[in-house]
Amino acid sequence: MYDRESPRPHANRARAGAGDTGGMDDSSLPFDDILAGCLDYMRREHGDEHAHRLFFELYNAMFLYLDRELGPDAVDRYWEHIGAGGLERLYELVAEHGIAGLQRFWEEVASEEGARFEFGLTNDEFRLTTTHCPPTRWLEQAPVEAYGRYPLHCKMLYGTVAERLGYDFEYQPPSADGRTCCRFTFRRQSADGQPDVEQ
Repeated sequence: MYDRESPRPHANRARAGAGDTGGMDDSSLPFDDILAGCLDYMRREHGDEHAHRLFFELYNAMFLYLDRELGPDAVDRYWEHIGAGGLERLYELVAEHGIAGLQRFWEEVASEEGARFEFGLTNDEFRLTTTHCPPTRWLEQAPVEAYGRYPLHCKMLYGTVAERLGYDFEYQPPSADGRTCCRFTFRRQSADGQPDVEQ
């Protein structure tokens, strides 16, 4: 769900004057507006499937660039940034439905992206196993270099979400046989700050 996972570029910064020969920090170049609208254009002109695939590649390219130019810590900080401020829909659903809002969020992801998940939900715990991950599958077949740590973005994004919501978070990476992608658990903490454990 690209429009819920990645903040759009800010396109309302003051434009530099015609005679300004300084850096780009205070300007809003045409590229900002182009990038902000490229996914909407792709969806409108060519459909959701192509918009999703373009997002997967742009997202992947962002990770590659950050890692190459600034190191893997910069990628981690970007993922934490998205988890803290780029998943408004998830936070809205949890605010309205409690822990069940987590399942509602990923049901929407499945509907929009074509992902497939297995869920487990109790009053204190939400478990998710990804059995079909469209970005992973697309990057396996697309003629682009896939960022090697791509699956870890789920760990960083949703670990940040869990921390902000007051849940404990457990993450398991994709299985070696390729049958499942990421698996993770959100678990409600007890009053003493420790995870609730069923007896």
